[in-house]
Amino acid sequence: MEQIREDLWLASFGTLGGVNHCGFLLLRPEGNVLFYGAPGEEDFEQISALGGIAHHVLSHRHEACPSPDLVKKAFGALLCSDAEEAPAIREESRVDVTFARTDCALGSVKVIHTPGHTRGGISCVYESPLGETYLFSGDTMIPVKDQWIAQIVPEHGGDGAVLIGSLLRLRDVEPDLVLSSASIGEYEAVAVENEEWLRAIENTAGRAPIGSS
Repeated sequence: MEQIREDLWLASFGTLGGVNHCGFLLLRPEGNVLFYGAPGEEDFEQISALGGIAHHVLSHRHEACPSPDLVKKAFGALLCSDAEEAPAIREESRVDVTFARTDCALGSVKVIHTPGHTRGGISCVYESPLGETYLFSGDTMIPVKDQWIAQIVPEHGGDGAVLIGSLLRLRDVEPDLVLSSASIGEYEAVAVENEEWLRAIENTAGRAPIGSS
């Protein structure tokens, strides 16, 4: 566990095939939220001291492995996902809350429908009372050293045109901190200025997503 902000922790981290995979624990008064990958059991005591986990949000199906069941069992966390991704996730664990195609919310966390990497997918926005806006972008776009890339997985319903549309939906978020579920190279939560973010969106959307034919 590594603290990033007063209300935000890097809760899990691992590298497979040169790609970093991670999870984040957001502390909030109405119940903590775990995004993406599950932490190891060795961190459960510290997580309990931080208030446990009320909801475990997966941005898409790839984050269901390793299984979220240990988190569910240890903390009673409700597993949440995009409705389109839920059938695939249910092969690993029971999904308790699904988000439809219309944008919605999980309390103070805004949920934005951003499919394209796979058939479904969500990104989440949280306006921290400490003054920053956090964007949990999933695999919609990921940092690779000094740039961002977008990638589709056709065998899991990924679609390049749909993903570009999702990227353009994120232009209005104005995040201070972008937290993707994957990265390549040395990982860090990416702090951005608004002009820099708009440029990153335009540049990424302007290239054909990796995996497109």
